[in-house]
Amino acid sequence: MVKMEVRLTHEEAAALRQLAAADSKPLAALIREAVELLLRSRRSVSEAERRERAIRAAGRHHSGRGDLAARHDDLLAEDLR
Repeated sequence: MVKMEVRLTHEEAAALRQLAAADSKPLAALIREAVELLLRSRRSVSEAERRERAIRAAGRHHSGRGDLAARHDDLLAEDLR
């Protein structure tokens, strides 16, 4: 592990201490968890991985409607009203 200095506002520090206490976790563990969530959310997925995910998802869900392909615009408009 690498030791780093981070400056927070008093309000941020107090809120983090409250969260750490509520979760019965050390403050450092909570901060590491937050950093990991941020890094995971920002990692880009390659075009090949996006394509593979789309292919795996195709056909996995069923609407139960036989007319969905023909009426998708009408049905979407109804749902948005």
